[in-house]
Amino acid sequence: MRTLIGHLARSAAYAAFILGMAVPFAVFSRLALAQSCDTDYEVIFDMYTPTAPAYSVWDTIYGHQDKQERFVSAVVTDPNHVTVAGERRVSENTEENPQLILIQTDERGRVVWEQAHDIAGLQNVAKMLRHGDGYIVAGQRVKAKNRQTLWLGFFDSQGLLLESQDIGDQSHYGPHVHDMIARPDGKGYALAASAQMKDKPSAVRFSVLYRLDGKGRIVSEQSYIPGVDNRILGLSLSRDGHYLAAGSIRGANGIRTGWLLKLTENGEILWQRAYPRGIEATFTAAKEYSPSGIIVTGEVSPADGSTQAGWIALLKAADGEPLWQRYYTGEMNYTAYDVLSNEDGLIAVALDARKPEVAEDLQVMPEGKEEETAPTNPLNQYKGQDYIRLLTLNRRGVLLKSEVFFNGEGLEGVHMSFGEGQTRLMTGSSAMVYQTEDETTGSVVQTRSRDGWIAAASAMKSYKDPCETRSIPGAQKRNRP
Repeated sequence: MRTLIGHLARSAAYAAFILGMAVPFAVFSRLALAQSCDTDYEVIFDMYTPTAPAYSVWDTIYGHQDKQERFVSAVVTDPNHVTVAGERRVSENTEENPQLILIQTDERGRVVWEQAHDIAGLQNVAKMLRHGDGYIVAGQRVKAKNRQTLWLGFFDSQGLLLESQDIGDQSHYGPHVHDMIARPDGKGYALAASAQMKDKPSAVRFSVLYRLDGKGRIVSEQSYIPGVDNRILGLSLSRDGHYLAAGSIRGANGIRTGWLLKLTENGEILWQRAYPRGIEATFTAAKEYSPSGIIVTGEVSPADGSTQAGWIALLKAADGEPLWQRYYTGEMNYTAYDVLSNEDGLIAVALDARKPEVAEDLQVMPEGKEEETAPTNPLNQYKGQDYIRLLTLNRRGVLLKSEVFFNGEGLEGVHMSFGEGQTRLMTGSSAMVYQTEDETTGSVVQTRSRDGWIAAASAMKSYKDPCETRSIPGAQKRNRP
């Protein structure tokens, strides 16, 4: 299967706009990249339009034709089962209270059991983790008198709700949970949220890190209120027992920038750093790559108004200084929403590709000209669809493989994690079209729905970097900077 990424960079002017600084960048052909052992500090990739999907080990679409389902999180229960959490709505109206859904699949993606829960005032489902033999799910809901709280649900091994817990500070307004991970001491959980001050309701939100015990009760909380809007969207653990927190913060000029913090187990800031790029930038995830390196993912909106770029960078663990950065752009809006790495130093990055919105007044056909029907060319069947692109890079940021996943009329990616045998589990949703026959008229009726989607991409193959005798700043054993 041919590689679906084009190694064509935009102009130097575009590079200056997207990076927000005057820095050199190199453009190499696929052959030159394969033969060079140098590490390019910054490269902008212009992606080819994909024409064929990649194969998955298995994939599952789950939903009701008259409902809207989305998967948000998945965990491996045992070598033969995966449990997935999500939400179900009657319509695409996000103001509507959803059901919380849990399903379990076998090693081939077939549904083993399913549970749907009506949680009073539930607004959204954000994350699921293992909790003993069962699960803990985080979200938020609205209680009596319009009081908004964070919500935790505890479920048994079959997805039945055992108990729940509302958490949050009375002084916080409109709390929203973004991520949850296990605490480094194994005695509970750390939850990243954002909120507004109740006595000063405004558009400015601030981040909060809650430390919870095993029953979901607050052990401590740390608020980050620098006076400007900020949000921690992703949490992970470093091997020294500290938290890596990734998100965004607005600068003094009002521009949103990528934001990375290293926090103690109690939530105290060891260091933090802002990364201004383009007119707006956000980090979505940060994961430790080695004792001296951190991989971050996110998105950048270029200053020239062109499509949004997926953003990947390797940073020094000591202070967040960039070692290399990659930007992936093209005819779609790209967000690099999650990242994994394996023992060989390979990096898997999940990109969400969305078709840019076009104003209705720009879609008017010229007078007298009818809309043309695209030819029935199999290479055109995916054009214009939202999709997920899974990239494999080595430690120097060299692209080794690109895999594209389509389903229905378009995919939306939310989360990625390792499955059994190091397969890469991708969760999200798919826009589906169902055709049914009207019992009265006999005519075919189309019903559009959004269904939960989970797929297992193949494991990254064993890899030995041919440049392993070379090093880049911060390189360690196994050539992982």
